[in-house]
Amino acid sequence: MSIQPEARRLAEQIVSEAECKRDHLRTLADEVAGRLEIIGGADLADIRFPELRWAVPGLLPEGLVALGGKPKSGKSWLALALAQAVTTGGRVLGCDPCEQGEALVVALEDSRRRLESRMRVVRRGLPPTNRLHLTTTWPALDEGGLDALATWLDGHPACRLVCLDTLGRLRSRKNSKGENIYQADTNEIGGLQRFALDRKITLLAVLHLRKASAEDVVDELQGSSGVSGAFDAICVLRRPRLDATEAPSLFVTGRDLDERRLELRFHDGLWEALGEAPEHPLTAERLAVAEALRRAPRGGMLSREVELATGKPASSVRRLLADMVQAGQAQRTMAGRYRLPVLEEEEEEEREETPEQGEQAEHPEQAEQGEQPEQGEQPEQTCSPCSPCSPARVLARTLENRLETLRRAATRYALAPASEPLRRLRECILGASAALQAGRLDKGEAQLEQGEHHLALVKVVAP
Repeated sequence: MSIQPEARRLAEQIVSEAECKRDHLRTLADEVAGRLEIIGGADLADIRFPELRWAVPGLLPEGLVALGGKPKSGKSWLALALAQAVTTGGRVLGCDPCEQGEALVVALEDSRRRLESRMRVVRRGLPPTNRLHLTTTWPALDEGGLDALATWLDGHPACRLVCLDTLGRLRSRKNSKGENIYQADTNEIGGLQRFALDRKITLLAVLHLRKASAEDVVDELQGSSGVSGAFDAICVLRRPRLDATEAPSLFVTGRDLDERRLELRFHDGLWEALGEAPEHPLTAERLAVAEALRRAPRGGMLSREVELATGKPASSVRRLLADMVQAGQAQRTMAGRYRLPVLEEEEEEEREETPEQGEQAEHPEQAEQGEQPEQGEQPEQTCSPCSPCSPARVLARTLENRLETLRRAATRYALAPASEPLRRLRECILGASAALQAGRLDKGEAQLEQGEHHLALVKVVAP
């Protein structure tokens, strides 16, 4: 009996069994892919998806969005303003007009009396509308809260925005023993995110921030990284209470929008966007250094001189100076001294005003021509109180020159990001101009000194 035919038959049998097994595994893989909705790259490229829907264009996309802020920072005011814009098809924070629809505000930290009072402010004179729905009670998510929201949305298909103020009052009150905090946050917040995407709405969850600040703004949201990771977009509201030099701001980031920071103003319950906030805001620590540099002589200050002027530790001052130089908020000269930023035109003026080596600067009161009076001889009185060279007229001309310098500086920074120092600079210019026209030189000089102070801050905020 030949061995070769037997070996061939055995090999064919092995190949056949392998092909059957491969086909069986492929069938199982296709079944799994169908259940898990796995799709090929080419098939995905052929799908034409509808455009992303926005509750507020450029700010609140479809999905789960976080609005974080410190207690009593105005988060609820902002949430009401966003809901009002959606129900009226209006604008908010400088965004494009919203697509009109319904909105639900679950205000668990407010009473009906407070809601009515705040809505009168937020409406800005517009009549109330039943497209805006408000409630001060709602069951927790693990007690039927999500099912109740699904039922309410079934009866209001035109709803575009749901505000949960605050999310902490709706979260599960039960902690499973031994359950990982990150996994618990991911499961709960991830379920909310999937719910919002399936319903094609914007679910705005209002949260508090941690007490301790973090290098990354997103890390300031309460909860583990499972909380921040589940949101489609995150908005963090900052409103300094004691530092008047730093304006309120709204940091915005997300999967479907560009990261940016808006500078805001809060007045009588209304939030207003002033434009893009500066990349490096002027903090209280940097302001103290900037103030010391403003008072420095023209040549600038050494780091140890800044330490003495601010009373801050040497290591902190060196770090602040290095950060401010990198941010363009200060300059380091060739001699190793620090000063506030100087424009090229100002540097040219400094070079023109500085006398060359060997020359003596001419004293402004020195006579251009004529002999010096002899010893014991009294000079003749050549200036009357109304003459152009009288002290009052000289002071007036000096103040007018300083005013013109401030006006030119304000024109240079006309396109700079809006800031509190720039606004105060313009107010000082108007006040000084009115005072000088009325002959109030003392008041005009005081206004000019304040304006020069604010100009120094403007150079730091918007170099």
